[in-house]
Amino acid sequence: MKTTAREDLLRWAGLALGALAAVWAAGQGQLGIGPLLAPTLLGVGAVLGALGADATAPGPTGAVRVAELTPRRFLDFLTRRTVVALGCAGALLVSLLVLAAATASPDDLGRTGRAFGYACGEVSVLRSPWPGTYYSLPLAAVLGAATLACGLTLRRMARRPGVDESWRRRSAARVAAAWGLMVTASLAGVSLAMAGALSGLPCAASGTLDAASWALGAVATGAGVAALACGIALSRRS
Repeated sequence: MKTTAREDLLRWAGLALGALAAVWAAGQGQLGIGPLLAPTLLGVGAVLGALGADATAPGPTGAVRVAELTPRRFLDFLTRRTVVALGCAGALLVSLLVLAAATASPDDLGRTGRAFGYACGEVSVLRSPWPGTYYSLPLAAVLGAATLACGLTLRRMARRPGVDESWRRRSAARVAAAWGLMVTASLAGVSLAMAGALSGLPCAASGTLDAASWALGAVATGAGVAALACGIALSRRS
């Protein structure tokens, strides 16, 4: 079963929609929530395109074949490397969001979970935007809903009757690439925001935080490269 031109167009349309949404959000500078959500919106567009392509894929034609009795799982159609890489990216994103929420402070107007507070002697600094609960709760809601939709789509794909194994593997790879783009783009945005907030803090004791800032910058760079790889994999014709 080959991929149709309509499926390719839907995936490309999803990427284009996500890119437009990200550009729009990046220009909404109110309290920094737009730029922080922009990478996630790029990934959500990719997810919508991949899910639409799977939903509109043609059904089986010709003679009906008898299915095997062995139950299929969507993990059977993804490589181990893909599962491990996406699992690590997701776990790292969740860990950073939890850490940011635990260390967040109210900003200068008392808005909870929006700033990072640092004190050294008589010096007190508030840095924002910091991806605490002010930003992470809406981000987590969007990521959770998209992840659930991807999981249900993969489950449906694995159990769909009358399609060959190669189609299942291609479909699973596309959905995984869309989810990976969403997660790695979000990871890049979150880690970059944290790196910016932790850089250049006053006092000698801030050296550890400077090191953390550099480490988070490296995470942002790696996540950005991974997001690009996911986007290329998703846009490639198959």
